[in-house]
Amino acid sequence: MAKKDTIDKLIGKINAFEKAYKSTVDSSLYQLGITPSQFKVLKALHEMGQVRHKELTERTLISKGTLTGVINRLEKKNYVKRQADSSDGRVQRVMLTEEGAAAYESLSSKYHKLVRNLFRTEPESRLQQHIANLAALQSVIEQEQVQP
Repeated sequence: MAKKDTIDKLIGKINAFEKAYKSTVDSSLYQLGITPSQFKVLKALHEMGQVRHKELTERTLISKGTLTGVINRLEKKNYVKRQADSSDGRVQRVMLTEEGAAAYESLSSKYHKLVRNLFRTEPESRLQQHIANLAALQSVIEQEQVQP
């Protein structure tokens, strides 16, 4: 097989894995009453504390416009609140409420149980091999500048 074909097959497998994983996890999150984007925001706020919208956009990779809607919906659920930044009143910080922190803890526990269940049949040694392979691929990509 030519290297070009091997690379195409590799990219195809990465895309297929991502699609299968996201489909399974996303549908489970929806069943728990939350969208994948909302879960991402709750996770980021849990890990980062109070943050500006820009920091949240960078962390979650959710666009600014989409993030505003996600935060609005989380605010309606009383999971997050906005507060003016003390150093710049034009800027808002977003933070978890107590209810949001409790919801994240519950959702996170269910999420981790789901993920562990997805990989329950994989032996530890094989999981370690997958980690090493993915790390190697990440390193290759990070070291190369992609030219159009």
